[in-house]
Amino acid sequence: MNPRSGPGPDALPEADYIRELPKPNAFSNVQTVGYVRTGYAKRDMQTVLHEVSVYSKWAEASSDPKFAVHGIFFDETPSQCDATGETFYQAINTAVKGSAGLGNTMVSHAQCLSFLYDHYDFFERTLMPAFF
Repeated sequence: MNPRSGPGPDALPEADYIRELPKPNAFSNVQTVGYVRTGYAKRDMQTVLHEVSVYSKWAEASSDPKFAVHGIFFDETPSQCDATGETFYQAINTAVKGSAGLGNTMVSHAQCLSFLYDHYDFFERTLMPAFF
């Protein structure tokens, strides 16, 4: 889910998302994820953590348990990491794992961070292993 390059400014996204998200979540073999950009570990960590928190509260805010995402897809991740980047991604990964209703994390391009995440984005880079 990517309503506005993230969850958007409000507790819930527009009505179209509220109407449509429960549909794929009705299937037991589907796990939806929310989109959060990280700015290659340069985006303000509190902003990233806030967006994770907004996604984790969608079911409660909407009073519909099917209006939820099950994890977070972190985009704009570096292809090479330094200690600062690893610390940044470890912190946001830990936040997802500790958020109610969330659990899975997915990254794009960040092979150097593969030890932190449950899934790789293999759509953008075919050489990356996929663990779906």
